[in-house]
Amino acid sequence: MLENIRNLPFSIIHRSGTKSWFGLGLALSVGLGLSGCSSDGDGDASTRFTVGGDVSGLDGMLVLQNNDKDDLSLTADGGFIFSEALAKDASYAVTIKTQPAGQRCTVSQGSGTLTANVTDVAVACVTPVASAAYVTNNTDGTVSTFSADATTGALTGTGSAIAAGALPQAIAVEPTGRFAYVANTNDPIRTFAIDSDTGALTKVDDLNPTGNQPKAVAVDPSGHFAYMANATSNNISIYSIDGDTGTLTSVGSPVPTGSSPSSVAVDASGRFVYVTNRGSNMLSVYKRDPADGTLTPVPDSPYLTGGLPAAVAVDPGSQFVYVANNGSNDVSIYKIEPITGTLTVFAGLTFPARSDPTGIAVDPTGRFVYVTNGGDSSISQYTIDPVDGELAEIGVLTNIGLNPDAVSVDPSGRFVYVVNRGGDTIGTFSVDQTTGALSVAGTAVAAGDGPNSIGLSPLKRFVYTANSDDDSVSVYASDAASGALTFMGKTEVGDEPGSVAVSSTGRFAYVANSDDDTVAAYTVDRVNGNLTAVGMAIPTGSHPQAVTFHPDNQVIYLANRDENTVAAYKIDDVGALTALGSALATGPLPSAIAVSPDGSTVYVANSGGLGGVSVFKVVATTGQLAFFRSASTGSDPQSITVDPTGRFAYVANSGSNNVTVYRINAANGDLTFQTPPVTTGASPQSITMDLTGRFAYVANKDSNSISTFSIAQDTGYLTVTGSPVPTGREPVAIRLDATGRYAYVTNSGDDTISTYSVDLETGALTEVGDPVATGREPAGLSLTGSR
Repeated sequence: MLENIRNLPFSIIHRSGTKSWFGLGLALSVGLGLSGCSSDGDGDASTRFTVGGDVSGLDGMLVLQNNDKDDLSLTADGGFIFSEALAKDASYAVTIKTQPAGQRCTVSQGSGTLTANVTDVAVACVTPVASAAYVTNNTDGTVSTFSADATTGALTGTGSAIAAGALPQAIAVEPTGRFAYVANTNDPIRTFAIDSDTGALTKVDDLNPTGNQPKAVAVDPSGHFAYMANATSNNISIYSIDGDTGTLTSVGSPVPTGSSPSSVAVDASGRFVYVTNRGSNMLSVYKRDPADGTLTPVPDSPYLTGGLPAAVAVDPGSQFVYVANNGSNDVSIYKIEPITGTLTVFAGLTFPARSDPTGIAVDPTGRFVYVTNGGDSSISQYTIDPVDGELAEIGVLTNIGLNPDAVSVDPSGRFVYVVNRGGDTIGTFSVDQTTGALSVAGTAVAAGDGPNSIGLSPLKRFVYTANSDDDSVSVYASDAASGALTFMGKTEVGDEPGSVAVSSTGRFAYVANSDDDTVAAYTVDRVNGNLTAVGMAIPTGSHPQAVTFHPDNQVIYLANRDENTVAAYKIDDVGALTALGSALATGPLPSAIAVSPDGSTVYVANSGGLGGVSVFKVVATTGQLAFFRSASTGSDPQSITVDPTGRFAYVANSGSNNVTVYRINAANGDLTFQTPPVTTGASPQSITMDLTGRFAYVANKDSNSISTFSIAQDTGYLTVTGSPVPTGREPVAIRLDATGRYAYVTNSGDDTISTYSVDLETGALTEVGDPVATGREPAGLSLTGSR
């Protein structure tokens, strides 16, 4: 029967276009007696069902299978149905047999048990975005540029190496991937613009003075400042970065370090800067002012390292610091105190490495450490204990290339690149996503003469909207250069998702499903941002409304609106959740959650009754909560946030059209009113602030606008700057991306998301392009890598 239908002038097997094919398919089933027709003749036709869905983004030939058979070839976007119908209660599992050339497709909603015709399998295809790799060649004074294949990690040289300066020592790429900076031993630091399409470098300027013999350079996570360690003048130079041109301007006088500084790193929070001092076997630690980039030594700095410290790395959770010691063949480990920045030396002081360690890197998930050993041409591989940062060796990869020097992990966490100084090559290694173990990925590629450092431009970041009225989460890629959004796919979730949260590492996402009282866990695809479920959604309290991460990405907190509770869940290695004790009572109708930057305190805004904020202390060893006290707010609070320094908290009160400002007690997290409430637009729903803590933004639902405020650094008080910025209808959520350069707003009244560029000096917002369609009634909003 199905063979006959294939010969008709229309087809229910596959049709390009919209989902209108479902209606056609059902009509055919009724009209021709096909409901549940079987290709194998087994069973009653009325108890057999088909499996189908939709494919998007396809450019080429894709072959799908159901239950490892029934091949289905597709060449265009649109609906599809497998030819073989299956018996009622049979299992189905849609998988990809053959990927289209040059693309990567993923399946969601692809498995289950048949109780009716399945029409919601979603296949999303993308052309992987190639990142760029840059290698400084010390001997010939150049920078080599490579494109990095997002699927295989393979490097391909793009054009000829370009002049960098005399004896280039290090390169750093700023977070948006628009500019790169090269430290030259005998020349000024040089600025290059990066072509967003090709990755090619163009020199911007080389007019910036340095100290003597600059050895290393790093850029802070906001992309506002660069830091350069000068080996023979024993200091660190500070530069501000022009957000439009990338040019550098010196900030004050160089700051003293120890003897012969050899490497520099800024932690992921942007609060601290670390410098290894090769000549004095010490690690200098500085607290960074996010507003002007200046540095102040933290208490007890500098700290003792092993012999001849060569390189420093910080885990992405800003919890641990690792130093590779070239002279003593080991790694020093330190735990970061998040408020003061002081370090606690790990009890064992050092962990053994191999011969002559020269480079060190931590992967983006904070689970693995890699150390290059120049003396025996090997890479030591370690796992990180998430509690104390201790390292456990998982193996050593030998014969990787002659005299390996620098090592770097790509932003997706799937590949490691090693610069082989003695062999003038770059080696590529794939990362086992479960164990962290490395394996060789292809042949090493040629660099210039004497390569000694490597910088990688970031892959796309992703934006997620929880669409409460069509039970889905939409995924968008954000363009690093313009902030513009590209739709990547949609994942069906539970009933009425009220909130979505993505870890800062971009590894896991969690969705609170309000109407079915569950929270669902997902892994995030590093190439296309799409979500894959981790097991089944787990039960929560009644009407879960908000979900957020602890800064260490190991615990989430969930507010149950109709049960008036907050619950904590532990995240395991694959993203699955386990409840941490019982849920605790909040005030009436908890609507939003915020966590202090140091992870010590959780704040819950309660929208019922007279409103209020419930304050909970976090048990440091487990992540569990203990009730502390309550604080009053305005009427109907809908959103709460804490500034990046952890000094102030802000609550947007929808019923009283204002924001309540609190000072946070640094000792216990308690809240005290700092100023009178600040007037906003009508029905403020969401409040957020920039990375520096200088500007705050409020989405006003009933006035279709965003209010912008400057923040007084001593009191936290808000002052309106400029006129309200128009949005779509009924904006309900606003967030800034990880670079602080772009803001995104969900408009629940017209089912869109708007993009705005952020003026880094004034905080002003300017809309970028037209709003992009979401699902129905977008509510929650989350971005990878953002606060």
